[in-house]
Amino acid sequence: MHTCKIISSRARALKILCLVILLTISYSPASWGETESAIVIRALVTGAEPGKGQLLGSLFNSEQSYMKVPFASFDVAVNEHGSAILDFGVHPKGEYAVVVAYDRDGDGELDTGFLGIPTEKIGYSNNARGRFGPAKWADTKFSAEEDVVVEIRMKPARD
Repeated sequence: MHTCKIISSRARALKILCLVILLTISYSPASWGETESAIVIRALVTGAEPGKGQLLGSLFNSEQSYMKVPFASFDVAVNEHGSAILDFGVHPKGEYAVVVAYDRDGDGELDTGFLGIPTEKIGYSNNARGRFGPAKWADTKFSAEEDVVVEIRMKPARD
């Protein structure tokens, strides 16, 4: 009689496990078709001082919001090689632009001089450069139809 309870308990546990697996599969993004329209956006940023400061990254998804309201943003510490990977996560396919500020002193802000010109390095997708201000949307935008890694080299605002 004791053996039947063990078998019964194992059978019940197996049924519960199968149910959990089926529910997980049926509620996964792959079952909703999201993998066809969702992509991962990352930026590999280089050119910062090794092990010093942080990178402030912003992802923009339209010309109207560019340099005003980021679609996604966060900061990440600079590694011992003077670089970092910014993982913006999963987003719909479309056009995007990445802007990165090198916050050397770690105060959470891009430092600027007397005329508002950044004194810390900045970088844009497509390694675009601004003339008398930030780079334009048209120069920084990229089409993301599949997972993408944007390479950005940090540069002083004035060369």
